[in-house]
Amino acid sequence: PARVKMAFLAAEDDAFFEHDGFDIVAIARAHLSNRSAGRVVQGGSTITQQLAKRFLSSERTYARKLTELALARRIERTWSKEEILTAYLNEIYLGAGAHGVAAGAEIYFDRKISEMTWGQATLLAGVTTSPTALNPYRHPEKALARRQRILGRLVHLGVLEATRAQSIAGEP
Repeated sequence: PARVKMAFLAAEDDAFFEHDGFDIVAIARAHLSNRSAGRVVQGGSTITQQLAKRFLSSERTYARKLTELALARRIERTWSKEEILTAYLNEIYLGAGAHGVAAGAEIYFDRKISEMTWGQATLLAGVTTSPTALNPYRHPEKALARRQRILGRLVHLGVLEATRAQSIAGEP
């Protein structure tokens, strides 16, 4: 559903339909934030890069990152944006044993993906950055705070009106 796609795009890569596999501004922003913090505090990967990463090792090296960028560009030339987004949403790990958004909807909400509300979609999208730390069963306050940030992004992007986002934020 559109609300699920939009929630994940707002959470992970709101410029997804504008870039060719990587977002140089996001990479630079993440690099500066991480350098200033002295550790990794922000990622700059696009959805396509995250999908490409699944085919590579998990090592954190510049060589692996360059390979990821090259693979992301190749994916963008081969697949449509819808195919990339579908593959990402079907494979992303969301904690609690959920691989893919449909499994996440079932595990977290006992619903089909088509039945998810905006509140559920944004909560699930928020789990992506840290499935353990943002698990709504174990850390409901953190999960709700992350959902709140995503609702704010949806308002900023013009997807939701502020009053609608406030109403959603009040949902359990």
